[in-house]
Amino acid sequence: MSPSLFAHRSFWMPPQSSTAAEGIDWSFMFIYWLSVGFFALIVGLMALFVYKFKRKQGVEPPKSPSHNLKIEVAWTVLPLFIVFYLFYIGFEGFASNYVAPSNSYPITAHGKKWNWTFYYPNSYNDGVLHVPLDTPVEVKMTSLDVIHSLFIPAFRVKKDVIPARYTSLWFKATELGEFNLFCAEYCGQQHSDMITKVIVHPPLEAGKDVLVEKERLADSPLPEYEIPYEVWLATASDIFRNVESGKETLADVGRTLYEKRGCAQCHSIDGTEGASSGKKGPSFKGNFGETFSLSKGGDQVVVDENYLLESMKDPSMKVRNGFENIMPVISSQFREEREYHAIIEFIKSLNGVETISGQPAADSGEETSESEAASEETNNTEE
Repeated sequence: MSPSLFAHRSFWMPPQSSTAAEGIDWSFMFIYWLSVGFFALIVGLMALFVYKFKRKQGVEPPKSPSHNLKIEVAWTVLPLFIVFYLFYIGFEGFASNYVAPSNSYPITAHGKKWNWTFYYPNSYNDGVLHVPLDTPVEVKMTSLDVIHSLFIPAFRVKKDVIPARYTSLWFKATELGEFNLFCAEYCGQQHSDMITKVIVHPPLEAGKDVLVEKERLADSPLPEYEIPYEVWLATASDIFRNVESGKETLADVGRTLYEKRGCAQCHSIDGTEGASSGKKGPSFKGNFGETFSLSKGGDQVVVDENYLLESMKDPSMKVRNGFENIMPVISSQFREEREYHAIIEFIKSLNGVETISGQPAADSGEETSESEAASEETNNTEE
C-alpha cells in the first residue's frame, strides 16, 4: 500500500493546510488501515474456522493442542514491533509539533465565554486570528474564565486553554484562505457559538513599502486573505482612519468593534433578549434612554452614555435586574478611549438617537477650548 494513500486519503478531515497536517493524517490513516487489515484477518479466520471445524454428525473432534510455542512467540513479538512503530511515529509527531521554532511569530490568545481575542505584536487585538503564509506562528493562550480548547481542524492543531496559566501551540500555514476555529471544550450554554476564523495572508513582497501598499489597497475589492499580512495589520490597527477622512462615523467604527471585540456573543442588535435571542446580556437596541432597576439594591438607573461607559469599564458595578453578573472585564481589549465612545455611538444609532460623526466629546472639548481661546484673542485684538 503506497504512502500516498495514507497521506492524502483523509476522508473524514478537511484539506491539509499546515505543515503538521500531512504527518498527522499519515499516522491516522496508517493506524486506520492497519486496524482494517487486522479486523479483516481475524474475522475472516474466525469465520473460516467456524465453518471448517463445526460439529459434524458421526465425527469425533480431534484433541486440541495445549499450546504452540512458535505461534505464541509470533503473535507476541510481531504485534510488539508494530506497537513500537506506532509509538515511534506518535512520539515523533508529538515532539515536532510541541516545541515551536525559535523564529516563530508571536500571538497571544484570550478565551472567554464565548469568544476569542487575539493580541498581535503591535498591541492590536482582533476577534479573528490573522497569520502570514509559510511562517511559523506560536499562539500563547490563557482563559479568563473556564477551560476552553482552541481547535483549527484544517491545521490539525488543538490545545486546551486554561484559567490562570498559559499553554501554547504552533503551526505553519501552507494555504491562503479562511479556515474555521472552534472551541473544542464544553464551556457553557453558548459553547457552540464560540466560533471564529483563521485568515491566512500572503507576506508583503520584498522591496514594497507597507504604507504605500496600505494606501494603494485602501479601497481594494480583493478578498481579505489576498491582502499582504503586513498591510492588513497596519490597516486594521488604524481603525479610526476612515473617521478622520470623513468616510465613516464613530457609530460605523462601533459596529466594527461590536463584531471584533466579542460583544455579539452576548448582546443582540435587534432588540431581542433572554431565551428568545440566545444571548446572555441586554440588547444594544431598545434600551438607551430607558430606566431600569439594578439587581443589587433595586436602585433605578438611566441607560445613558455614562452608564454605558461605566458598564464597559467595570461590568459588575451596576448589573441590570434580570441579568447575570457574567460579563468579564474587557478593558484590555481596548487600545484607546475612543473605542469606548465608538461603541456608545453605535448603541445610540441603533436606538434612533442622534450621534456624533467625528471625535468623541472629550476630544471635541479640547477643540472647543482652542476655538474659544482663538476667539478671545481676536476680540482682544479688535479692542
